[in-house]
Amino acid sequence: MNRIIANGIKVTSMLLFLTVSFLSCKSNLEEGETQTVTSITRGTNHQLTVGYFNGIDRIGPEYDLTKVPDRFDIVNIFNQFKPLWELSRQPVHALGATQPTLPEVLAGVKNLKEKGVKVVQTQFLREFMDNFKDSDHKINWTNTAADYDGFAKALRDTLDKWGFDGVDFDVEHEPQCLSKIGYDWQKPNYDRSTWLSTEEQMGYLNAMAKYFGPNATLPAGKPKKLLILDTNLSFSSLGYSKDLLAKFDYIYIQSYYGGFDTAFSYTDQNKGPGIAKEKIMLIPADFEVNPKSSNLKNAYMDPVNGRLVGGFGAYGFNFDQPDYPVFREMIKTLNPTGE
Repeated sequence: MNRIIANGIKVTSMLLFLTVSFLSCKSNLEEGETQTVTSITRGTNHQLTVGYFNGIDRIGPEYDLTKVPDRFDIVNIFNQFKPLWELSRQPVHALGATQPTLPEVLAGVKNLKEKGVKVVQTQFLREFMDNFKDSDHKINWTNTAADYDGFAKALRDTLDKWGFDGVDFDVEHEPQCLSKIGYDWQKPNYDRSTWLSTEEQMGYLNAMAKYFGPNATLPAGKPKKLLILDTNLSFSSLGYSKDLLAKFDYIYIQSYYGGFDTAFSYTDQNKGPGIAKEKIMLIPADFEVNPKSSNLKNAYMDPVNGRLVGGFGAYGFNFDQPDYPVFREMIKTLNPTGE
């Protein structure tokens, strides 16, 4: 998920300007109501339908969360974390579109949850350093263990208030994912000595796992929320411990451009550390580039390899238009009873 469009805006634009210390989150959110949602709980005795929803800060049928098909399992809102709370009815710079407001975005999230769809927010590991931890917006979070924990708690508090079901971290060997000195699309920083090290990445994700995922340590009565890792790297390239990998609910494997044989070979490689197949989601297509790609159908319809993972999805699935024909067909195949 590392493509940049010509004007330098991330393909998906940027979501969620959240200044996420507990104090600044509280300040930013005082203008809105806490999301109160009655969710349908569905079974998971089927392969899951998942996908990345791109461009939430734009208006149009392909950017309308309420149009996502019923029986979708997990929608990953793929945008960076900073601009959401300041969304207003203003043109998006260089995109020529009008932004929705924060309440409109959260209304879409609520609509999905009422249909039983889980909604998570995707971000890069490096993003926490862009956010402020004080209500005056002067002090940024820093790359320290204490701030990892502080940011993780603030993130959990805010996603609770906004009604999200969890968080997803996109990990690639790219500067927008890992650079510790900021990210400038015009001058991307490829000096890996200035990127988050493997040990720093693991420290940050372990802090997140205290508040999200199956191993979260939460007060009595506080529900668990999803912790997802998505990557285009093999586990050996990531270098994460088996203990850390076990703390994720799901691991998404990005394999957009190869044939489905290549994609499943890559998936098998990533299952090496003993990850149950039910936790592996294969993302074999990029619908923002090619919504007519046959990679997705070839993957989930394969009678042998198609059973090796827990679900399927696409990057930019919301460009499956009009009215999601490819995904509606896949949902009927993977979850015919609508459980």
